[in-house]
Amino acid sequence: MSKKKKKGFCTYCLKDTNNITDDHIFPRKWYPKSTPKNMEKWQAPAYYKCNNNFSKIENDLLIRFGLCIDPNEIKSLGISDKALRALDPKLGKNPKDIKARADKRKKILQEMFPVSKFPEENFFPNFGPNNGNINNSNHALLVPVDSITTISKKIVRGLTYKLSNKYITKDYDISVHINNEPDVKFIDDILNKFGVKLIRGPGIIVKRACVENDSACSLFSIRIWERYFVNIIVNKS
Repeated sequence: MSKKKKKGFCTYCLKDTNNITDDHIFPRKWYPKSTPKNMEKWQAPAYYKCNNNFSKIENDLLIRFGLCIDPNEIKSLGISDKALRALDPKLGKNPKDIKARADKRKKILQEMFPVSKFPEENFFPNFGPNNGNINNSNHALLVPVDSITTISKKIVRGLTYKLSNKYITKDYDISVHINNEPDVKFIDDILNKFGVKLIRGPGIIVKRACVENDSACSLFSIRIWERYFVNIIVNKS
């Protein structure tokens, strides 16, 4: 489906253009079925090329994480089903879509390996084997670190626009940290003391704390499906 375009300023690449679309800050497909029907799914203005590029990464991550999530967990209800449906050629809308689903399915299968081939520290936090149960009957799926970093930064740019009506311009640095890294544990302490908690249904929770005179300079904790945890620091360069 083509996206309606208008004039405006892109939240992400900061381009002033006539080709602005509305982008979902948290990907629309990432909201679980348990999300309240009347909850606004936050959006931000995005150059259509940024929107399209992010959508490809978001859909890929949805499949990879969705295949590793309990389908019955209320905080991620329906996410596994979306991942499986995206890989089913029988659900293709046309020959091109059928081929794309089949090709994606093949690629995902090629990137699955026995869990025992990977050291425990290589697993994305909260997505490793349950109770340390590592054997060849379990399989691991590769997840690109660059994709996690890209989408995490994108979400923070969108949240800053939505919550403060500010852009994270080029004179700021954004650093993304996995939630259990020892050297960024202090973020949780700061957020618990000074942060604001934003709940977007059971599947998406954000904590945010800002510098008093500069709301673009901030700390974020993002928890998606109670499994995907990242901490993000936005600092003046």
